[in-house]
Amino acid sequence: MWNKDKFNKILDMMVADKKCVHGKRQSIYQEIANNLDMSIDGVKSWMRTGKKDPNDAQLLIVEKTLNLEAGTLKLVDKEKTFMNREIGSFEKQVLFEVYNLVANYIEEMSLYNEEKYCEMFREMEKRLVFVPGEISEKISKVVEQELGGIVYGTNGEFEDCLKTEEVFVTDDGREIPRKLTNIYEYMYELEKRIDDMFKEIANTCF
Repeated sequence: MWNKDKFNKILDMMVADKKCVHGKRQSIYQEIANNLDMSIDGVKSWMRTGKKDPNDAQLLIVEKTLNLEAGTLKLVDKEKTFMNREIGSFEKQVLFEVYNLVANYIEEMSLYNEEKYCEMFREMEKRLVFVPGEISEKISKVVEQELGGIVYGTNGEFEDCLKTEEVFVTDDGREIPRKLTNIYEYMYELEKRIDDMFKEIANTCF
C-alpha cells in the first residue's frame, strides 16, 4: 500500500516552494503521467477514495520523478517506531531543515518575539508531518516547553534567570546585569541540549 497523505503533503510542499522545478500541481501530475505512460486522470484517480492504488513498480517511478528515495511513499507499519528502523533520505533532509529552523531562531535571540516564534513553529510543524510520529512528538515537545515557554512565561528555569538584580562588574569597570549573563548561559545550555537531541535522533535512525 502507498501513503496517499504523504504524497499529497509532498506535492503541497513542492508547489509552495517557488524554487521547485516541478512547478504547479497539474504540471507534477502531468510529469508523473508521462513517465508512467498513462493518462493524467489515471494519476489523479489514485487520490480518490475507493480507487485502485499505484502498484509497487508505478510507485518507484513516482518516487524517481519527485527525486524521492525508493520506499518514501510506501505506507509504513504504524507499529514500527524510529527506534527500530532507518529513515529515508527525504526524511533526513526534512530533519536537517527542522534543525536549522530551531537553531537559527535560538541564534537570533528573539526570545520574547511571539510572531517570530509562531512563524518558526509553523514552518517546523509543516516539515515534521514527514517524519515518524515519535520523532515529531519529541521535537515539538522540547521546542514548545523550552522556547515556547520563554515566549509565554511558562519556562520556570528561564524565569529563574531573570529574578536576580545583581550586577556583574567587568575588569574594565563596566556594569552588566547578572540576569543578562544568566540568559546567555541558559541559551548556551539550551542550544547544546537541542544539538544533543538531534544527535541522538541521528545516531538512532541514520
